[in-house]
Formats: sequence, structure tokens, C-alpha cells
Amino acid sequence: MSNLPGAPAGHGLHWHAAVYLGALLLASGALADDARYFPLGSHDKDANTDAFVEAWYSTQLRALKEQPLCCGAVSPGFTLRFTWLRTLDHPVVLRLDNASGNTWMLTTKIASGMGAYKPGRLSINASYSVAADEAMRIAAAIRDRDTFWKMPTAAGLAVAPGELPREMGADGSQWIVEVLDGSRYHYTDEWSPESGLVRDIGMQLIKLSHREFSKIY
Repeated sequence: MSNLPGAPAGHGLHWHAAVYLGALLLASGALADDARYFPLGSHDKDANTDAFVEAWYSTQLRALKEQPLCCGAVSPGFTLRFTWLRTLDHPVVLRLDNASGNTWMLTTKIASGMGAYKPGRLSINASYSVAADEAMRIAAAIRDRDTFWKMPTAAGLAVAPGELPREMGADGSQWIVEVLDGSRYHYTDEWSPESGLVRDIGMQLIKLSHREFSKIY
């Protein structure tokens, strides 16, 4: 499916759904600068597209009762958050936290709506401890290498000069991985990745959640 006029390139959200959701967000004032979940300008160089994506993501995260990790937040330990927005399936957050020592917790949150429409209400909120060796193996893949920290914030939008943006699919999902390690913050955002670090991190957290997700895309 080709990019539609005005559509944010690189995002797998069905464009009719995007327009619908965007109108709702704008009407509700969800674009307030003091409530950002991601750094200003990190979604796209175009201010309108950046505001649109910020409103979409922040509305989903608020519905999941998540707090911003960016923009001045400081963690006493390590926090890894995977936000999984599937077009026609429930929004999901899987968050791995290390507040102190070898204590690691995984929080699973699922909302009742859809990732490309209204998020609905928080319907599942479960936290439990994770074996330190499993959690540290995931954290080490990020901490011990610069790969993650050098990834573009919106990988689907990063194209070389002269190249066309990636085509936007009718359905898909945004895989958003954020890390807050002390005061160091970074995130990256990919549409329906089939391989690579973002896919690996997402799949490891899905496995740790011990939940059966019927559709992984």
C-alpha cells in the first residue's frame, strides 16, 4: 500500500484510523507540551507529524497508566519498557524494572481497546518477580553495547537522502522500546519488525510475561 497524502511515513497505522484517532486527540487537548512521553521532535522532523505521533502514543500510555520515562525523569535503577501498539488488538506494555540489587520485576499491562483506535481502559495490570539472571541478560544486551543507544528514535522514518520513505501498511504494529538507566534515556520505534534488536527485546519480554498473545506482529 503506497503512502497516502499527508500520512506519516513509516508508521503501520491504518491511515483512516490515524485520522480518526488524531481528531479525537486534538479535540481533547492531548498535545499539551507539558505532558510529553517522548522528546520533542523525536518522532519526526515535521512538527505536525511529531505532534500527531506524540498524541497517539501518549494517549495509549496514559490509558495504560504509565508514566513518562523521558524528559528529566531519573530512575534509581534500570527500566526497560516495551509498548506494543497493534492496529486491531489490545494495547500492551511490558516493563522490566530493577530498582535495587538483584530484584527485578516485570509488569504486564493490557488495555481493552485497540492500538490504532481508542485505547479503552486498563484491564490487566500484573507484576511479578523475574529471575535475576534472565533479567540481567536482557539488560546486558543494552547496557554493554552501544547498538541500542545509537539506533534512530523512529527507525521507520530514517531514510537515506534521495530514498523514498518506507511504504505504510494497512495493518501492523508499532514496537516502541524505551530505556531509562539512571538519568540516561533513549528509545527507538519500529513498525512490525521481523528481525533485529527491537524484535529480540520485544519477544524476550513477551516470553517473560508468561501470557499467550494470539497475534504477534
